[in-house]
Amino acid sequence: MRLPLTYNDLQPGDLLLCYGWNAVGTLQGVVKSTHRLLRVATFPLSVPIMLATGDPVGVGKGSASCNHALVVGERLVVSHTDDPTVVPIGEHVLGTRYGIKKLDGHWQLQCTLNGVSTNRDIHDVVSQHGAPEPNPSVQQGVVNALIARSHEVEHPRVCHSTGGGCNWQYASTYFGTHTGKLAAFRLRGTGNPQARQLAMRTSQIAARWAVESGTNHTTDTRYSNWKAFWSAFHMHTYGDGAEKRARIYRTHMNTPGGPPSSNSSRAARNEKKDWFCSMFAIACYHAATADAVEAKTYLALDAKHTTPMTLDGYVRSSSQWQLVGTT
Repeated sequence: MRLPLTYNDLQPGDLLLCYGWNAVGTLQGVVKSTHRLLRVATFPLSVPIMLATGDPVGVGKGSASCNHALVVGERLVVSHTDDPTVVPIGEHVLGTRYGIKKLDGHWQLQCTLNGVSTNRDIHDVVSQHGAPEPNPSVQQGVVNALIARSHEVEHPRVCHSTGGGCNWQYASTYFGTHTGKLAAFRLRGTGNPQARQLAMRTSQIAARWAVESGTNHTTDTRYSNWKAFWSAFHMHTYGDGAEKRARIYRTHMNTPGGPPSSNSSRAARNEKKDWFCSMFAIACYHAATADAVEAKTYLALDAKHTTPMTLDGYVRSSSQWQLVGTT
């Protein structure tokens, strides 16, 4: 485990959880206290009920202050071009006349001496400088090539359901503006290619369902306060209802913007499903699974009925997940 956590520590498919006492945390604290009181009041009857429901976590194991959940999306590869530099590729020789021409898509350096001309591919001359297409010139008898070197950079990004819909941000931006505590959790992938592949597929789906934050891109997704509220009062274990929803997620794993709304009139207008943060993160994972067996193995939760607090409790107690680090 690496402490403290930085955005460069994130890998595609990681779950990023946020902690702090806002309205979500306060509500979860009330729910958590209520459940504790009910268990005490109904003891010992509450014990067989918990066992019968197959609850792998129980709301008491998660932190009520866990108020938001994100999934780390597929990294965005951006090409950066450095400032161009001038590289000499031919020196002036007495009696030699230089010329430049483009032949078959490549710049040629033509040298004429005593009436005999020879051509040389400029690209071959400057290939060691990493220039795919140099821009040559002749100045005072010296042949130069303007080399613009380029390199690719992978940018970690996070995807989540917000009041502005499902969007993604650069992880560096999110870490720079977030004021609360953060914790990253990762599937234990060492020696387990299935877990690594699941995490990668999840990251691709998350990036496909979300749009870039702060751009002119539009999204038909909405944050559902109602679903978020009622999720605290339903059974969060993976059952028939969770599998029914997971099948819908799998069907739309390649659909930009995610599954259509379950409301027929909104679906007819091509509007997307309403989410809340932990529902979106879990749904991305379920969409990436092959079947119910894989979903139950790695994230046996009902996306629609799992609060951030319960998700926190699950990943902290599951043998399939590990804590990467915290801020």
